Amino acid sequence: MEIISWIGISQALFAGILMTTKKERSLSDLILTVWLFFVAFDFLGQITTFQSNLILQHTIFLIYNPLLYLYTVSLTRENFKIKQEHFLHIIPFLIFLVSNLLFKPQFSLNDFWLDNDFYFYRIAYSVTALFSFTVYSGLSITLVHKHRINLRNEFSSIERNKKLAWLLFVLIFYILYNSLMIINGILKIFVEYPAYPLYISRISLLILAYAFGFYGLRQVVIFNDHNAKGYNIKDNKAKSYHGKYSNSKLTAKEKLLIKSKLVNYFETQKPYIEGNLSVAKVAEQLSLSRHELTEVLNTEIGKNFYQFVNEYRINLAKKMLCDKNYDNYSIEAIGFECGFNSKSTFFTVFKSFTRFTPMQYKKNKTLT
Repeated sequence: MEIISWIGISQALFAGILMTTKKERSLSDLILTVWLFFVAFDFLGQITTFQSNLILQHTIFLIYNPLLYLYTVSLTRENFKIKQEHFLHIIPFLIFLVSNLLFKPQFSLNDFWLDNDFYFYRIAYSVTALFSFTVYSGLSITLVHKHRINLRNEFSSIERNKKLAWLLFVLIFYILYNSLMIINGILKIFVEYPAYPLYISRISLLILAYAFGFYGLRQVVIFNDHNAKGYNIKDNKAKSYHGKYSNSKLTAKEKLLIKSKLVNYFETQKPYIEGNLSVAKVAEQLSLSRHELTEVLNTEIGKNFYQFVNEYRINLAKKMLCDKNYDNYSIEAIGFECGFNSKSTFFTVFKSFTRFTPMQYKKNKTLT
C-alpha cells in the first residue's frame, strides 16, 4: 500500500506541475491541476501517521466530483469563466472538512447504525456523497455526449482532440469504479459483507491520476478562437431540426436572406479553404449569431456545418484532381489546398462524399 501511495503522490504531483508548464494554459488546465493536487494529498493521507482517513478519503471525495464537472464544462462550453456562483460547488466539501477537523467524527461502515453522537453525521455525509457523485457524474457524461453530437454543427474539421473520447472513457471508468465502491459500502452496511481491499481503490485512483495527467497534458483548447454570440448549451441536439427551431424568431424572409448571404460568401470568398474554419468564425463574418446561422443551415439548407463546408471542399478537390494544371500536386497537397488539415481526414471525407478515394476518383475521371 505504501508503495502505491508514493507512486500516486509522485504521479499526481508530477502531472500537476507539468500542467502548469503548458505553453497555452487554459482554465481547464488550472482546474485539472487542482484536481491532481488533491489526488496527491489523498495519497499522502495513506502514509501519514495521524488519523486523517476521514478528512482525506471521505471528505476529498466531495471535491473530486465538482472539480471533474467544472473541468468538463470548461472544455465543452465556449468562453467559460469561473464565477462566484461556481464556488457554491465546494461548500459541501468545506462543511464536512471543517466538521472533520473540529470534531473528528467516527465513521465506520461496521458501526454505521450505531446510535452515538455522530449518527446523523454519518447519514448526512453518506447522502451528500451519493448525491454529489450521482449528479456531477451524470452532468459530466451528458455534457461530453452533447458536445460530441454537436461537433458537426460547430466545426468543418473534427480532429481527435475535439471529440473528447478520452474524457468520456475516463469518466465512465470513474463512474464504474466509484459505483462498485458504493455498492460494496451499502452491502457492508446492511449485511455481513467483506469490504473491498483498500489497494483496489488506491490502484483505481492511481489509474485515474495517470489518465487525466497524460491526456490532460495533450488536450488543447477546443473553443479558443470563437467570438460569435448566441451560444446556448441547450441547443446541442442534432435531431429534429424543424421541431428544434419551432420557436424561432427568424421569419421565412430573414432565413432566405441569410441563406443567400451565406452561399454568396462561400462562393465568392471561399472561406472553406481555411482548415480551422468554424461556425463561429463564419457567423462573425456575416454579423450573425451562431444560433441563427446553425438554424438556417439545418432548416433551409438541410445540412449541418460540417456537411456544408466539406461539400465545397470536396467539389474543389474534384476539380483540382481533374485539372491537368495540378498534375504535379500530390494528393495530400490537393487536400491541404482545399482546406483539409491532414491526409487521413481528406481521404475519409472524400470517400464519404464520393465513395472513391481521391486517387481512384482521379483515375476514373482520367479514363473517361
